Amino acid sequence: MSQQPSYDELRQRLAQAEAALAALRQGKVDTLMGEAGPLLVQLKSAVEERTRVEAALRWSETQLQVILESTTDGILAVDDQGKLIKANRRFAELWRIPQSLLESRDDQALLAFVLDQLSEPDAFRKKVEALYGSDATVVDTLTFKDGRIFERHSGPMLMPGRVRGRVWSFRDITERRRAEEAQRQLMTAVEQAAEIVMITDASATIQYVNPAFERITGYTRQETIGQNPRMLQSGKQDAAFYRRMWAVLTAGNVWSGHFTNKRKDGTLYEEDATISPVRDGAGRIINYVGVKRDVTEQKKLEEKFLHAQRLENLGMLAAGIAHDLNNVLAPILFATPLLRPSVTAARDHRIIDTLERSAERGAALVKQILGFVRTTGDQFQTLQVKHVARDIVEIIEQTFPKNIQFEHRIPSDLWPVQGNATQLHQVLLNLCVNARDAMPQGGVLTLTAANRRLDAAEAENLPGARPGAWLVLEVSDTGTGIPPDMLESIWLPFFTTKGPGKGTGLGLSTVRAIVMRHDGFVELKSQVGRGSTFRIHLPAAESDGVPRQAMASPLAPPKGHGELILVADDEVAVRSLVEEILKRHGYRVLACADGLEAVEAFNAHPGEIPLLVTDVDMPRLGGVALARALLPARPDLRVVAISGLSLNESGRDDVAAIREIAHAFLTKPFPQEVLLHTLHRLLSPPE
Repeated sequence: MSQQPSYDELRQRLAQAEAALAALRQGKVDTLMGEAGPLLVQLKSAVEERTRVEAALRWSETQLQVILESTTDGILAVDDQGKLIKANRRFAELWRIPQSLLESRDDQALLAFVLDQLSEPDAFRKKVEALYGSDATVVDTLTFKDGRIFERHSGPMLMPGRVRGRVWSFRDITERRRAEEAQRQLMTAVEQAAEIVMITDASATIQYVNPAFERITGYTRQETIGQNPRMLQSGKQDAAFYRRMWAVLTAGNVWSGHFTNKRKDGTLYEEDATISPVRDGAGRIINYVGVKRDVTEQKKLEEKFLHAQRLENLGMLAAGIAHDLNNVLAPILFATPLLRPSVTAARDHRIIDTLERSAERGAALVKQILGFVRTTGDQFQTLQVKHVARDIVEIIEQTFPKNIQFEHRIPSDLWPVQGNATQLHQVLLNLCVNARDAMPQGGVLTLTAANRRLDAAEAENLPGARPGAWLVLEVSDTGTGIPPDMLESIWLPFFTTKGPGKGTGLGLSTVRAIVMRHDGFVELKSQVGRGSTFRIHLPAAESDGVPRQAMASPLAPPKGHGELILVADDEVAVRSLVEEILKRHGYRVLACADGLEAVEAFNAHPGEIPLLVTDVDMPRLGGVALARALLPARPDLRVVAISGLSLNESGRDDVAAIREIAHAFLTKPFPQEVLLHTLHRLLSPPE
């Protein structure tokens, strides 16, 4: 097939044919007749050439029109005066121009219609006017009032006859821009997310990590891209764990689980992770996306919560057994004073003393078990800790091994504190016993007390401290010391570094619980092989500076005068021994096994019973219900409530009721002197 002539060649041939026809029309007949033969041939050729040219032009215009109407861009051609030359159908569709307006060729109306749709019409008009007669090529965007966005291309155009103009093309990029904006927002969210985002290829080579990854792991992007996630492995998960994980992922499923991973500095962190496969259009896995959340602090809080739950459960268990243990120990403490007057041999007196000390140690152990689970402390009062410390000094000097050199400094001018003497006695005794056990081959044990005033700078460097006046009790030893990795664990209940059977693990947990109850704090310094120093800081109480006198020794138990005492307790041993103690000290006694028996006994002796001693927890009818049953008939009845549990044990729900009906409350086991003094106080109140 012969090659089609170009557009310019067709135009040139058409011009030649038109020139020949013009000569004929101008009447140059003579000239033409002299050359008739050649001229006719030329004329025929010109006519045929024009016909071919016009056909070729029509074909070219048809092709151009097809191209214009087939493109997805809107095309607009204008001359240098802004007059419309050509516009395709897509242009009208994009600009939503009515066909009638295009056909009218009304350039002003068309321009007004276009400008009315734009968000910045004046800026558009100025850009268009600046381009008339320019050879510049422009690419920019147009924004419509309805939110649409067009990408605009404009370039110069050389028209036939050397007429210049411009061709404009418009493309709707609204959805593309929305997609780009959504992608930008997504990328911003990923970059600013608190969670780690990691993307790998199908072979698990890291392609992307966000800033959270850098912050949490300590690795930079440059160090990470191209690596394998195994760079974070801590060894806490075995090979089987990772095989199971990859079996899920390579099957095209989402995997969720927990990692213990390792940072760049070697420290471990906990993370919850979800890893998802990403597929291409053919369904092949091309990437994996992991979203991981650092849950290190959360795990610590969960551990603390579980620890608190364990303590709560332990407290419930301890409270449950304390009642029974105290009921077992109470008869021993009641019986030993009763037996002592009838024993003459020194050896038998030592046996009784051993029984009494063992019972007292058992009662102290029960209190120690309950000490670290108790939510409220015993009643506090202003006291001089020097007396407590000096009691500890006496115990140490009399009982500790001779291979331990004991040093102490207890000044007389110590500031008073608000506290409980029994609990502080327990704190010092626990610390001194621990110090003794840390020096099996002997060493130096030091107990000191001092006044200390902390300023703001000093308090800031001591956890739990605050500026002010403090009383400091210090117990130090030259023993084995505490390894650094155990410094936190030693405060946990039942944690002990001693051998089996040599420690309960409750000592230090009780110490910290009591000190915190006194609004104080503990300072610990320890070095393996060099010993340990515990400093107990207690806030000093406001005082006029005058030392308080130590309490006088209790007087001999007072005798009764034949008063009839009603005793109700379901524990046979406790009931019988209380009955015997009261009878030996001048009282008459009605002993009953429960509340119902006590009601019958009370009704059998109307008006004769001034005081009731009742166990709180009894079958059939408890102590509170018993007292409420008797008080209407005898409003002046004195009530002494006794129990194996103290009033401040956690979980006790009858505290208010006991305080309402009882004039005194005694926790088993208690010395007989305490019971006798209580009865005397209630039956013989001061004038």
